[in-house]
Amino acid sequence: MMDGPRSVLRSLTRTAAIFAPLGIMLYLLLVWLAGRTDMQFWLTIFLTVPSGGFLGYYLLDSVRRGQVPVGRQAIERVQQPVAYWTWMAWFSTMTILLLVLSLHSAVRLIAG
Repeated sequence: MMDGPRSVLRSLTRTAAIFAPLGIMLYLLLVWLAGRTDMQFWLTIFLTVPSGGFLGYYLLDSVRRGQVPVGRQAIERVQQPVAYWTWMAWFSTMTILLLVLSLHSAVRLIAG
């Protein structure tokens, strides 16, 4: 079923409302850090912490509800256990990798 123009416009507006402030914050952060030698670690933390947080919340919510939304469908734990746990393993791996990357950057910043 095709979405109507109103639904598409609402979705685009919602996406712009989320990503426009993030883009502005990223630009301001890059301008602020332009003269620093440890800019890559700040940028890594700035990008991985929110992404890992959102992915971790998504993961916990999927465990609590018993279904993981993937694309436009929801894979339920009871009906498709192999697919459900495969997606959960994938999202868990990505969450752990983002956490490790952000911790590595934080340690490098603290170490100087």
